[in-house]
Amino acid sequence: MRELPLDEARDALTAFDFWRSRSARTIRTTAADVATAETYLRRLDLPLLTPDAIHIALAQRIGATLVTFDRAMAASARVLGMAVTTP
Repeated sequence: MRELPLDEARDALTAFDFWRSRSARTIRTTAADVATAETYLRRLDLPLLTPDAIHIALAQRIGATLVTFDRAMAASARVLGMAVTTP
């Protein structure tokens, strides 16, 4: 992987910010999301990493379908009753 020159990096971030403002909404992680993630991590039947558990908890809270390429994360989310799409 190569590093971008500074001007190209700025252009890429500007393009990303434009896309995000038109195509996505920001959801803030809450203390409740972290607490829910902790309960998932304590379930030894779920092979979750902490960031994955937090993403699942947040998606569950807002009623979103989880989209992931991570098969283990998808399987854990399904066990937790989530709608999951794996592209």
